[in-house]
Amino acid sequence: MRYRIGTAASTLTAGGNMANKGPKTRRPCVDLGPMGGTQEEVYDKAITLVATFAKLCNIDELEIRQDLYGYTDCESFVAANFGDPEAYLTIEHELSHCFFDTDLQLAQTFRDIAVGDLCKRAGYSSTHPDIAPYKNKVESLIHCLWNCLEDHRVRTLWEQLYPGGGALLEERWNNIAKYDLEENAKIDLISYLLRAATGVDTPAAPMEFKMCKPHLERALRMVGGRDKKTCIAATKALVDDIADELVKQAKAKAEMEQNNQGQGQQTVKIGNMIVSSRPPQGNEDSGKVGAERGKNAAQKDQMDKLLAIHRSVKPSNSSDPINNPMGGKDLEQGPSPKKVRAADISHIKQILKMAAKARKGDASAIDKLDQLKEKGMREMEAKLEKARAELAAAFSNEKDPAEAAKVEYTSAAKAAQMPFSIVENPAKLPKPSPHASRLQQHFQRIRMQKKSRLLEEGDDIDIGAFLEAKLNGDDLCEAKIFRKDTKESGLELLLLVDASGSMWGFGQQIVDQALADIQKAVNGLKVQLHVWAFSNTLYFLPKVGSIAYIGGGGTDLLPALDCAVEWALQSKSSRGIIMITDGYPTSCRNRDSTGNPQQDMANVLHTARHDGIVVSTLAVGDDPNYDTWFGKGQYGKVNTLQDLQEQLMECAKVLVENHLKKHS
Repeated sequence: MRYRIGTAASTLTAGGNMANKGPKTRRPCVDLGPMGGTQEEVYDKAITLVATFAKLCNIDELEIRQDLYGYTDCESFVAANFGDPEAYLTIEHELSHCFFDTDLQLAQTFRDIAVGDLCKRAGYSSTHPDIAPYKNKVESLIHCLWNCLEDHRVRTLWEQLYPGGGALLEERWNNIAKYDLEENAKIDLISYLLRAATGVDTPAAPMEFKMCKPHLERALRMVGGRDKKTCIAATKALVDDIADELVKQAKAKAEMEQNNQGQGQQTVKIGNMIVSSRPPQGNEDSGKVGAERGKNAAQKDQMDKLLAIHRSVKPSNSSDPINNPMGGKDLEQGPSPKKVRAADISHIKQILKMAAKARKGDASAIDKLDQLKEKGMREMEAKLEKARAELAAAFSNEKDPAEAAKVEYTSAAKAAQMPFSIVENPAKLPKPSPHASRLQQHFQRIRMQKKSRLLEEGDDIDIGAFLEAKLNGDDLCEAKIFRKDTKESGLELLLLVDASGSMWGFGQQIVDQALADIQKAVNGLKVQLHVWAFSNTLYFLPKVGSIAYIGGGGTDLLPALDCAVEWALQSKSSRGIIMITDGYPTSCRNRDSTGNPQQDMANVLHTARHDGIVVSTLAVGDDPNYDTWFGKGQYGKVNTLQDLQEQLMECAKVLVENHLKKHS
């Protein structure tokens, strides 16, 4: 079956072929949350996503196909098995190839050149009749290595656009590697490397496999977040590294297993494959014919060594082709008939020569390779920025969210009787620290969740509630047997930060790094970030930015916290607060005050807890009064940037766990 956006063919009918699930697999399914659902629901979501990215990719019509596996030609269709519970992830992955410029024509050109290079290394031309038995195998090996790196490349980019989807896709790949490739990874190099690419080890694999793993890891680091040309350069280096490694390992084994330099057959056992050759007989090697035969035997032996431990084997328990499990038949469809431009072919050849020279330590080539990688990263960053802007515009509400937020902010400030100001263009934040990705793992647990309520009337009967009412003899006219499903929103997180004079310098540095890391961690997730700064005035930052040049003066912490709790109470959505300060209340709240700052503080925190609003406090410095004001063990203490990273982890963990508990 085929489904095309904007045509009648996209309508699903009962009894169709959507349940074509293919071979069973023992790996666990990924919990997709709101990205899951019935086949029809997943397909409807896929239509929306594909239509959006067809527009972003400037493709007039991007077809959706139902197939046993996921794959794409990168320019006219994406295919997925909608009988697979993880079908939506497959669609996301195939779209990432379309959007991040995977080019099958250039890849095919690269493979042709790389095949010729490997044949040449073994002493053959790519058209030599003796190479025919090897050629398909060489192409398969190179394709699999390129496809593995290309999949990793587009996933790292997609994760920057949709962090939740990227993380779930990584989880799916890990499951495939862990459960479906285990047996084959012991005898097949590609299966082993695909497992290794996800961080899963195979202790029972041969040593020559394990010697190739560092080369793969280096290539993966090279392609993350970069462009298609960098991936081709990385694949070229990886192919050459693996070829060298295999020949080196095979020669070492051959020397160990030679039968005392005898006249009999010499064997090299690699995995469960055996490569054999015979030494020259009699005086043939003293003549021209004997020399030629010896040369041919050596060439064939080298080609055997290069290929002997790559076997095209498909495990019986896997629903994915063994040589490309991460995306199904992903990219195996082959390029479309259109020709590759001569200029592109020339460019690919230049890239391959540069990669080969850089691998050998040529300083000029290494510099050019670094320039290629940097250019590729800049191009992808620009593409991501444009996509984020276009997606935000496509899915924005008629009411400007920023303007709506300002209304809520000012309303809360007026209710708490706190003077306020709006900072439209704050200074830039520093770069996120490496710890931001760890912080993101906590926030990724927040997804849009479906919540059911039982009502006395409606259209959708809850079978369990109906049977229970019947068994209890309840009046069905008054019993709550109808179900209403609603989607709970994600988390709104307010960062309430001290911008008083005492925070200038190190305190400001702590705050700005916290803002940068949290902004990076929640980017693309179901977490909406708000930033307020306070001194004697409350400063609202509609756009997340640095608190530099904001504030100064005293620390009206309690009125600011009172305002933050008031803001959180105004919404039906889940809201949490992280407060960062180097002080404690020295003045009372501006409304309903008891005249005692400590009692006012207790009252504000009680109101927050009563309504399920989590307030996490990070105290800068080591003031002994913190225990009195915030409660012993009830706050995080930050003296260094390293302290900040650990305390932010704890804050995120507490916020997320309370959010999940509230909506469970």
